Amino acid sequence: MRRLGSFAVLSASTLLSWSCGSSQPDAKVIQIKDVRQGTMDVLVSDLEIRGLGGGDRFAECPPPGELGQAWAPTPFGDDAFSDSPAPVAAPGAPDATYFSDGRADRRTATERAVEDTLRGFKACVRRGTAREGTHQGRAAIVVRLAPDGRVVRAEEYAACGLPVESILCMKDVAGRLKFTAEDAARGPIVIPAVFTDRAGDNRRPTSRDAYVASCYFALELVRPALHACERSVRVNLRPVEARATFTLSLDADGKVQNAHVDPWSGNKDLVECAAKALASARFDKPPEGKGSVTARVVFNPRTTGYR
Repeated sequence: MRRLGSFAVLSASTLLSWSCGSSQPDAKVIQIKDVRQGTMDVLVSDLEIRGLGGGDRFAECPPPGELGQAWAPTPFGDDAFSDSPAPVAAPGAPDATYFSDGRADRRTATERAVEDTLRGFKACVRRGTAREGTHQGRAAIVVRLAPDGRVVRAEEYAACGLPVESILCMKDVAGRLKFTAEDAARGPIVIPAVFTDRAGDNRRPTSRDAYVASCYFALELVRPALHACERSVRVNLRPVEARATFTLSLDADGKVQNAHVDPWSGNKDLVECAAKALASARFDKPPEGKGSVTARVVFNPRTTGYR
């Protein structure tokens, strides 16, 4: 990747400083190499943002957090991913669901969705990871419903480790589900899915693991803003590419003090917008009083070279 200079965002004043001929901008920055004792420095896997078509994901999953620690956020507003394509939904939603012997199905909508997608989700992951021989990763698929129970859109949340092909396939599987008007009145349906090898992950999480996992969660919450950045620079429905490494310095409360961007490439306006979005992220309080989070964000990566 070419080093095209750098810029820094100060979250307090949203001051942006560009340096085209030098890697030292005027604004105060935190260099990636400035790792000192007494700080919690976290490196996050690549976060891939895809506009039209979807398929956002972290390339690798975070370490296991504490028992019960959230890994998929509450669904965002209806317009957060408004440019996501609608899945091919099955026509006609039933008024009620029954077993083959005529008994009414008393499962919740989420329980039905989890069971009804189990086989399809497994097939999606097997197909997407056939060349790699591994099935480790996770994603939550959020299904949005019309008032009559029809699926109008499926979205991926907190996806990591899984191939993009598998994530898109899972969304299509969820798009073929059937729900009732009563289900629709309760809001979006969240279908969690975790895939591991037979050996599983038996590591005992540490306090650092828990904090790193919380950093992934904080970045996941910024995805709607990153999508808004992508939409703002899209030209004639053509995706715009960019990639950048962001180093966010945190104060004792987990608030971003400033953001350093270097290296970066692609659309300058998109990288600038992403820096401002990430500067607004709120992280948990660093266990050691201060810290930094380094994350690489890739907009509209090409299929070649990606799993």
